[in-house]
Amino acid sequence: MQNIFIGVLFGFFGFILLNYIPSRLGAREELDLFIGRRCIHIHHWISCLLMLTLLWCGKYYGNTPGFNILSGILLGMILEDFLFRNIYNIRNCNK
Repeated sequence: MQNIFIGVLFGFFGFILLNYIPSRLGAREELDLFIGRRCIHIHHWISCLLMLTLLWCGKYYGNTPGFNILSGILLGMILEDFLFRNIYNIRNCNK
């Protein structure tokens, strides 16, 4: 449990430094999926949740410290995305 908490702290504060602060300063880091005329913005909480789900579904080695830390980092990255106002807005592409 302690390793997961450490991972959450590293993931949350690491992504604040890498993603949240630069976005407030005007940097645009977006992953947009264009299908025809539609544009879908893939938030990193969606991709991290997918990675976390695959990690937990493919778990064969038990609760090793590395597994717990990686799970915590992904959880921290997901939590950091909730600092943005448009967390659930998937169609907000900036063309």
